[in-house]
Amino acid sequence: MASPVGAYQAEMHRNVGFFATWLPSDPVALGDLGILRDGRFWRLSSLQALKIPFEEEVGEAEQNIQCMSKNGIKISSSLGAKAAGMAKANITVEMATDGAFVFHANGVRTRRLADPGQVSRDIVNCYKRGDWDKRWLLVETCHRANFATVIISQDKSASVALEANLDGPLPTTFLADPKLGLKISSTDGRVIHVVGQHELTPLYSCLRVQPHVFGDPSLEPARGIGDRPTELERVGIQDLLNS
Repeated sequence: MASPVGAYQAEMHRNVGFFATWLPSDPVALGDLGILRDGRFWRLSSLQALKIPFEEEVGEAEQNIQCMSKNGIKISSSLGAKAAGMAKANITVEMATDGAFVFHANGVRTRRLADPGQVSRDIVNCYKRGDWDKRWLLVETCHRANFATVIISQDKSASVALEANLDGPLPTTFLADPKLGLKISSTDGRVIHVVGQHELTPLYSCLRVQPHVFGDPSLEPARGIGDRPTELERVGIQDLLNS
C-alpha cells in the first residue's frame, strides 16, 4: 500500500504532470544536481559548481493552481469573532483518508532551462570526462509560487482549523490568497502543513543521464512535460515513488 506521502505525490503528478516537492517547503532550484531518496530530491551539487553555463527562461504569465484529493477532503468556513476591528473567519479542512491533501498556490511562474539541448551536450561532455556522477539528476524546470498552502494528512482522519482575516465575503476554498493572513488555530491527527508561505517551489522536473547500449549517453527526464529536444524523453512517477 502506498504511503501517505506517495499517495499525495502520485495524485499531484496525475493532476499537473510534475513532481511535488517533499517536504513542501524544501528548496529546489533550477540547475540543482542531486538524487531521489525516500521521495525527496537531495541536492548534491549544481551546474554552477561544474561551471556549466545555462540561461533561465521565465514564464510570462503567473497562474493560480488548486488541487485537492479526489476523495476525503471537506473545506468549510464560518464567521468568527471580531478582533481589533477586523472581522475573522474560521476555515476547517477535514481529511478522511491518509494521503488526502489540499494544494493551493498563488502567482505560480514557470522557470526552465532556456536551451536544454546545449546544456545536455555540455553534460554529456562532462560525463565523458568522468566528472559527472551517474546518480545525479538535473532540475530542469521548477515552479515558483508567490504564496502557497499545502496540507497533507498522514492519518485516516485528520483536520486543520485555520483563522483568516475577513475583508469582504466569507472566503471560498482558495487558501493561497495572501490577503487572508491565514493562521493555524488547531490541528487534529498527524498532518504535514505549509500554510501561507511566501516564495515556495512546490513543483519541479528533472533529467538524468542515461547511457545507451551503443553510442553516447543522452539525457532522459525523470519527469517533465511539453516539447523538449529529442534527448529528453519521459520517465514515469515510479522513479520518485520507488526511491
